[in-house]
Amino acid sequence: MNEETNMHFTKRKTIAASAVAALAGSLLMAAGTTAHAQSAGLRLMAVGDSITAGYRSSTGNGYRGPLWTELINQGDALDFVGSQRSGVMFDPDNEGYFGDRIDQIAGLINGELALYQPNVVLLHIGTNDLGQNYQVSTAPNRLASLIDQILAADPGVTILVAQLICNSTGWVQTDINNFNSQIPGIVQARVNAGKHVYTVSMSSLNLGDLNDGLHPNDGGYQKMADNWDAGIRQVIANGWVSHIDFAGVFEIQNQYSGQVVDVSGGSTSNNAPIVQWPYQGTSNQLWNFIPTSNGYYQIKNAGSALDLNVAGASTANGAKIVQWQFGNQGNDQWQPVRQSDGSYIFYNRNSGSVLDNPSGTTQAGQFDQWGWNGGQSNQRFNVIGR
Repeated sequence: MNEETNMHFTKRKTIAASAVAALAGSLLMAAGTTAHAQSAGLRLMAVGDSITAGYRSSTGNGYRGPLWTELINQGDALDFVGSQRSGVMFDPDNEGYFGDRIDQIAGLINGELALYQPNVVLLHIGTNDLGQNYQVSTAPNRLASLIDQILAADPGVTILVAQLICNSTGWVQTDINNFNSQIPGIVQARVNAGKHVYTVSMSSLNLGDLNDGLHPNDGGYQKMADNWDAGIRQVIANGWVSHIDFAGVFEIQNQYSGQVVDVSGGSTSNNAPIVQWPYQGTSNQLWNFIPTSNGYYQIKNAGSALDLNVAGASTANGAKIVQWQFGNQGNDQWQPVRQSDGSYIFYNRNSGSVLDNPSGTTQAGQFDQWGWNGGQSNQRFNVIGR
C-alpha cells in the first residue's frame, strides 16, 4: 500500500451535514462600558478616493497603516477588505479610487460589498466633487444616497462617515465647510431610523498636515487614523458592530503534520502550489476568510491576495491545490465544518471533496483534494488567529 493509499483508507464520498461554527465572537459589551475596554472582529472596508488609497504618504499606506496598528494593539481581530491594494502594510486592501466622486463610487460599490461583506465601512468621499466643481450644491444629497445604498446592499453594516479634511484652496474650503456642516444631520436621520451610522470629525487636521494642499502628509494621516480609531471604539461600545465568523487573519495548520498551509516560495502568481511548511509567520502562510454564501468562504492569501483553489476546477481525487484569482466555478470556495476537537474540515463547493494532506510530514508536500476519510487527522486543520 503506497503512502497516498494508506493515508486515504476508508475514504467516503458523502459530506458531513454539520453546521459551520463560529470562532471566538467579537466582544460587544454594554454601551456604558469604557470603549477602550472592548474589542471586536472587524471586516473593515475603507471607501473613498486617493486619500483613502494613501496618496502622498511616505509608505502609500495613508491612514490605514497607523489605524491597523492601533486596532490590533487594542485587541481587535482585523481584516481590511477591498479590491484595491496600496501601500506596503501587511493588509493593504481598500476601496480607494484616485479622482473618484461620490457618484462614481456609487456605481461600483454594490459589487464590492457583495463580495467582501464588511461589517464596518469607513467613508471619506466628496473631495473630488467639490474640487472638480461637480454639482456642488447637491453633493450632500449624493452622499446621503450613497449611505442608503451601502445600508441596503449590506444589511447590518456600520458606516462611519467622515467630514472632509481641510483644503488649501480657498473656494474649495468654503464648499467643504458647507458640505461638512450637513453631514451630522444626514447621519442623525439614519440613526433615528435605527441604522448604525456615525459621524467622524476630521477637524483636528490643519493646513500644516497637508503634503500638497489636498492630500495629508504622514502626520495628517496619523491624525485621520486617530479620528477613525476613536469612532470605531465608540460604535463598538454602542454594540453596533455585528459578529462575523473568521474575522481577522489566520494560520491554517494541518493536524497530522503540524505544518501550515503555505504558498510555495511566497509566490504572487496564479497556479503557485499550495504546500505545507513549518509556521514562520510570513504573509504567504496567513489567510483571510471572505464569506460567499451558504457557509462557504473564499480563502484569500494575505501575501498574494489570491485564493485557495482546486486546479482546473477538477472533481477528481488527488487534484492539486494551487492559488488563483477568485472565480465563479466554486472550486475556490470552501465550507469549514467544525469538529468536536475544535479543528475544521474544509469542503470544496465545486467537488464536494475536502482539503487533504497526502504527504505525511514531508515539508513542501502539496495539498490536494480527496473524499472525506472519516475525519482522519490529515484532513483536519486548526484555524489559529494571528
